[in-house]
Amino acid sequence: MMKKNATLVLTILFSLSLLTSIASAALVVKPAKQGIVRLQLYPFTPAVLTKSFSLNNTYDYDVNISLKVTDNFADIMKLSETDFVLKPGEVREIDYTVTVKEPGTYEGGIIVNAGRIAFQSDLVILAFKTDIIPELFLGIIILAILVPIAMFFVLKKKRSRK
Repeated sequence: MMKKNATLVLTILFSLSLLTSIASAALVVKPAKQGIVRLQLYPFTPAVLTKSFSLNNTYDYDVNISLKVTDNFADIMKLSETDFVLKPGEVREIDYTVTVKEPGTYEGGIIVNAGRIAFQSDLVILAFKTDIIPELFLGIIILAILVPIAMFFVLKKKRSRK
């Protein structure tokens, strides 16, 4: 009796996993996971990441797609499209831009709703401040100002000799 129950449970679980994999395989999200990205924050400028993923409809009917940004990405991520219809056999490239202004770890992703099926493509961003010494940065700015001024005086002196 115990073996029959275990066999029945295993058969049901296998059937459910097979049914789920068949249903979800008809809408392909590539890459399925966006991965882990390290960004460097430089003084006075945000770090910007631009990437994309693709959606492929292998169903033989139209699929309404709705994209939503999750977790703490709501304020830092912009998608190129959020609501559209994917035709049979159509592959659509979705671009996204992440703008990070503060160092830290950002975890979240993109939820792809396709009717009764939903996928989540996860992304983790590790943002670090650079180790540039403020005096070095200030020195570069001063050089960028002084070099054109010095060149101006050198060119003016050459013209006055002629």
